[in-house]
Amino acid sequence: MKKNVVWWIGVKNDKYAHKYGGWEWMDISRKTWEYWCKKNNADLHVVTKHKKEYGFPIWNKLDVCEVGKGYDKIAIVDCDTMIKWDAPNIFEQIGTGIYGINDTANLRWVYDSVNNYGDEFFPNFEMNLEKYINAGVVYLDNGSLSVYDKL
Repeated sequence: MKKNVVWWIGVKNDKYAHKYGGWEWMDISRKTWEYWCKKNNADLHVVTKHKKEYGFPIWNKLDVCEVGKGYDKIAIVDCDTMIKWDAPNIFEQIGTGIYGINDTANLRWVYDSVNNYGDEFFPNFEMNLEKYINAGVVYLDNGSLSVYDKL
């Protein structure tokens, strides 16, 4: 297998540029991940083109299944994330399974997300905030990619 990969999703949609204050912040995010990946010998896969069949640009992360099969460990990160230049190599910290950020900063957003998508993806789903992770930063090993196939 190859080394590790960061799958960075940064689709710019001119329709929303004003709403999000332009896209300069997205370019900064990408540069932080470029630097970190080079420093930690990880590949960076940048997604900037939107596939219309996904509806919202963020769902382009589902393509990780095919490309991710060739890597030991995978990080899937949204364009609104930045990594600190001296952050440790998280791939060396994780084992098998799925890892993420337990995000309870905006519980209303979490509640709305579960209500909007919960029945579609997870019928009879009950929210457990202790196990909830923000899908904007996910680390997983190759054997755990199947969770994205199910979506």
